[in-house]
Amino acid sequence: MWVEPIDSCRRVNARRQRIRVDLKQEIDQLLTIEYPDSRRVGLVIDNLNIHTLSSLYEAFKPAEARDLGSRLELQCSPKPGSWLNIAEIDLSGIYRQYLDRHIEELNLLNAEQLSAWMTATNYDQRQVD
Repeated sequence: MWVEPIDSCRRVNARRQRIRVDLKQEIDQLLTIEYPDSRRVGLVIDNLNIHTLSSLYEAFKPAEARDLGSRLELQCSPKPGSWLNIAEIDLSGIYRQYLDRHIEELNLLNAEQLSAWMTATNYDQRQVD
């Protein structure tokens, strides 16, 4: 999940697992689709073991990893402070508001529930308080 607090924009995508290839796809989306013209993108991340610049080198070719990594400014949230993480708070809200039943199929979860939440939240431009 990404949260852009200034523009009140969120992007959420459920995945079966959390591996470096997933990070590759999200960073690629972030830098080439969402912010293609930005020279630097600040990213506050939690302390998941794949959330490092070195993970880019395991997921991308070295030159591509270096180019993308040079555009990222990573800041890790404090380990005991995950409750301060805006994305974690939003994920908790999604769970309470939208996930009222178990959905086996990941594509259905993304297309039906998470897409509806993301569209409504971005349309409302919900601020981060």
